Amino acid sequence: ERLVTQIAVSPPDTWKDQEVSAVSALLLGYFVELRLDEARFLWKRIPNTWHANALLQSIWEIGQHLILRNFPHLLRASRLFVSRVSNQSLHDQSLHDQSLYDQSLHALALLVDDTCRALAHRQILAFHNISIQTAQDFLAANDAAEAVKQCQDRGWQLDSDGLFLVHPSQ
Repeated sequence: ERLVTQIAVSPPDTWKDQEVSAVSALLLGYFVELRLDEARFLWKRIPNTWHANALLQSIWEIGQHLILRNFPHLLRASRLFVSRVSNQSLHDQSLHDQSLYDQSLHALALLVDDTCRALAHRQILAFHNISIQTAQDFLAANDAAEAVKQCQDRGWQLDSDGLFLVHPSQ
């Protein structure tokens, strides 16, 4: 927080890349801890010139979906972010505390996994039957087969036409 305050009062030519990394880790930490208001206000305090940073932009995209409770897009954005970081396309070599950063990424993966489970639970409670396409969108599955498998693993069955998933208690 002190670093962000220092950044806010110092001229742009004094900002350093490691400060962008520190703010990225802080923003990611806020989202992992579901401190959404702090994350939103931190984003507003970040200089506009930093908003083009790929890492910050990716973290903020995830956060926007989390704030708006747009779970299918949240899951897709989170999975894309984790895969991009794993493939080093967003890996931040200038970050001073790489272990903290890695822990934040692990926590984000757990958050995504918990969100998937919560969505599946809500799906079971809210629907008697659901189209395969809706299940795919709702679960952020890569394709229809993955959505069907996830639902069948939870006890759902395909209807006789193979277009809908039906909860077995119905």
